[in-house]
Amino acid sequence: MKGILLLDKKSGITSHDLVYIARRKLQIKRIGHTGTLDPLASGLMALVIGQATKIADYLQNSQKEYIAKAVFGKSYSTYDIEGDVTGVCDYIPTKSEIVNYIKNLPGRHSQIPPIYSAIKIDGKKLYEYARDEKEVEIKPRDIEIFESEVLKVEDGAVSFRVKVSKGTYIRSLINDMGKDLSSLSAMSELRRTAIGNFRIEDSIKTEDFETMEITEIKRHLLKPELALNHLPAFYVPDYFYDRIKNGLQFRFNSSDLELGQEVRVFCRKEFLGIGYIRNRDGLELQIKKLIV
Repeated sequence: MKGILLLDKKSGITSHDLVYIARRKLQIKRIGHTGTLDPLASGLMALVIGQATKIADYLQNSQKEYIAKAVFGKSYSTYDIEGDVTGVCDYIPTKSEIVNYIKNLPGRHSQIPPIYSAIKIDGKKLYEYARDEKEVEIKPRDIEIFESEVLKVEDGAVSFRVKVSKGTYIRSLINDMGKDLSSLSAMSELRRTAIGNFRIEDSIKTEDFETMEITEIKRHLLKPELALNHLPAFYVPDYFYDRIKNGLQFRFNSSDLELGQEVRVFCRKEFLGIGYIRNRDGLELQIKKLIV
């Protein structure tokens, strides 16, 4: 079995729990996910199965879309309402302040990840430092917000949609919003609605997946190349099929592609993997990841 499976993670389980459920259900060990969701969060998880695990990095680097809810007036150790309360503030930003803030979010930002996260420093995860009550320097990371939209403002809370780059922590974004608006805030809900061009509407709910027949699951399995639509297609002549599958280079005369450009490689109407263009006394296609 090979491909991408879109699942709708329910709140209350970890991303690893979902991978374990899939491994047990499908009786396949080679299954990975393409971006962690906190236990509090629900939403889209793209599982890569079999040879498709080789494209996990490409999905992890994709833009992601979330719908989040922030509550004002308190801060928490984890930046969400499941942590310990670390501060209380009487001031609640006005609706216009909140709307204007979220409206102006798109752009590049420097963000400090939450201490309760799986980022590793010196081989140790940040949340392990937090649990051991040890101080550690967390360096800011460059992120980008591509879209933002206010969905609902209610008493002391706001629901909003954002599309962000890899490595963006919505908990940190919400924590920073409270501070920037002279208040305190924390995340109370989070749902991931898209990973790249994959949407939550096309996923299987966790509880449905656990009772679904294997034949039905296979019908939901997506081709690995669908995660790579941003790469141009390169078609190798049929007679070169076996050599490409053995990792050999394919020489050609001219191309509009740039040196170093990654491509989706096809031969005999079959997706074979990811290659790149190089120049060694002439243009060559070199296979980078064989996915067959």
